[in-house]
Amino acid sequence: MLEVRNLYAGYGGSRVLNGVSLTVNAGEVVSLLGRNGCGRSTLLKALMGELPAHGSVFFQGHSILGLPSHRIARLGMGHVPEQRDIFPSLTVQQNLDMGRKPRQEKGRWLQEELLTRFPVLARRLDVPGGVLSGGEQQLLSLCRSLMGDPTLLLVDEPTEGLAPALVEDIAALLQEVAQRGCAVLLVEQRLAFALRISARLYVMGHGEIVFSGNPQSLQQAPQVRSEWLQV
Repeated sequence: MLEVRNLYAGYGGSRVLNGVSLTVNAGEVVSLLGRNGCGRSTLLKALMGELPAHGSVFFQGHSILGLPSHRIARLGMGHVPEQRDIFPSLTVQQNLDMGRKPRQEKGRWLQEELLTRFPVLARRLDVPGGVLSGGEQQLLSLCRSLMGDPTLLLVDEPTEGLAPALVEDIAALLQEVAQRGCAVLLVEQRLAFALRISARLYVMGHGEIVFSGNPQSLQQAPQVRSEWLQV
């Protein structure tokens, strides 16, 4: 579904990604691990067309490098950024409506189902997004992306600022997203969370992939965890 080869990107004259290569297949959760500043969020932004980059990126058979973000989104890629990027002056309901694609057929996710999962949003449909807590804004950003029925979901630090019970809800939701055929590329700091829900994992360091494998292989690589993950 997603194939990235030798991707380079950065900000201005500062290079952050140094030849990143990875793949994500339909129906799997793939986690991208690493310390802050290693380039994980930059990679997601480059995939969404938010940063200039060079290399090759193929999504569902389409070469998307250089396309504007709105065209990439219409091909089926959704993005839940770390900064949430909700519309603070719009209500929760209006934010959810903004996630729907024009003339969209019935998708895999209905608003009623998402609100049943996250009743804290259901109780605040008429409240401006800007007055929600950070955790609630994170949930809103995730649900808004699912309303667009993506086939690949890029998710940046979804558990940050969430209570433990909501972290469990997010884990269950992302696993179900994959079970319904949508791939997930997840940037996550909680190693135990990523190991539990991922089919495969990549570890980044200094803008490069320094490890790839399944959860068991990472658990059996203490030198990787020590050098690239532990603070």
